[in-house]
Amino acid sequence: MSENFAKGTVENLEQLKNVDFLKNLPEDVLETVVNDCLLMGLEDGEVLFEDGEEGSSMFVILSGRLIVIKQ
Repeated sequence: MSENFAKGTVENLEQLKNVDFLKNLPEDVLETVVNDCLLMGLEDGEVLFEDGEEGSSMFVILSGRLIVIKQ
């Protein structure tokens, strides 16, 4: 994974307000989500996680595309 991490911003707060499963949350909850999240970037073809890996994170795609392949 790319070493391209940053903290969330006010712009990201506005983006999360447009995510279907987050948009009805109170603004203070969304602010907490943004403050606790890390932004990351992936290069073309880079793998975010592998099928079967135990998860401990939630990912929200703010821009671009992600291909999901079930193996």
